Amino acid sequence: MAWFCIAHPELESEHMDKAILMCLIHDIGETTAGDITPADGIDATAETKHIRERLGVEFLSLLLKPSNPYWASKMVEVWDEYEEGTTRVAKLVHQIDKLECLHQALIYLKRHQGKTDFQKSFASFKELRKKISDPWLSADADAILGEWNALTNKEQQASTNVVFVIGGPGVGKGTLCARIAEELNFTHVSVGDLLREEKDNPASEFGSFIRKSIQESVIVPPYLTMRLLKDRVQAIQSQDRGVLVDGFPRSIEQAVAFEREISDTYMTVCLECSPETMIRRVQARSGSSNRDDDDLVTLKKRLATFSSTNDAIVKYLSKNKMARVSVDAARSSDEVFASVKELLVREL
Repeated sequence: MAWFCIAHPELESEHMDKAILMCLIHDIGETTAGDITPADGIDATAETKHIRERLGVEFLSLLLKPSNPYWASKMVEVWDEYEEGTTRVAKLVHQIDKLECLHQALIYLKRHQGKTDFQKSFASFKELRKKISDPWLSADADAILGEWNALTNKEQQASTNVVFVIGGPGVGKGTLCARIAEELNFTHVSVGDLLREEKDNPASEFGSFIRKSIQESVIVPPYLTMRLLKDRVQAIQSQDRGVLVDGFPRSIEQAVAFEREISDTYMTVCLECSPETMIRRVQARSGSSNRDDDDLVTLKKRLATFSSTNDAIVKYLSKNKMARVSVDAARSSDEVFASVKELLVREL
């Protein structure tokens, strides 16, 4: 909730400080009362929840009093202001609470797709939207409900084939995907290319951040990857074409985000060869690739990152109900292509 206060473009500084404090104290109450979700199966009325949170704040105030009597008293005072809901800040924080509830509900539904009555839940949460009047918060709430609708439609539609092609730098992912896309009903999406395009886009607010991440071989946050990847994949799927996602996922967090945001059904092709072969191939292409991440120093960082994360990612992807297949990528590109093409035709 505090994040919405910080991000709000029209909240004056004196109100922002108070709103952030109120959000924190509101959440502190839930640390003792517990944040009750539909998965808990607890029939908690609004009155019961209020009593638990109020007692939670009082309890924490008593713990704080010996070391800081002022803030112990202030905590209860701010909580009471929130509950009364008459000041401008309290009214805004109440709306933020409703928005955060919508946001958390959407996350919950993404985690439990296929296990929840979406339409029934959607109808009840629509009522929360009516309690949000602030223009900036309203835009966020409408975006959440729009995504909720899209999620419902996604459950009702059969998804097209999604294939992850993973492997270390220089293993041949891009070459393979380009050839597969030419011969089969697939479109090639390179996450690395998406990041490089964003890095070189003068209008991008993330350009400098992506450049630093690439230089240090640090995996970018799942949110940023999904922001770039989601629209591209869904546009391809709307054309009833399969999607080859090259160089993704690079972390378990990215895989989980993909499952929640796009599809939880995919096949994985793991291209494998020795680090020596990967280094040789990257050095051979570095003269013409013009890629910042192909210089030797950055390449060694990329290999170290890949080696430290790949086993956990492969283990996670192996749990998916579709096949995960390892392919010897030390062979020629023609041999690798023939093997993977045969595999895709057989499995999909």
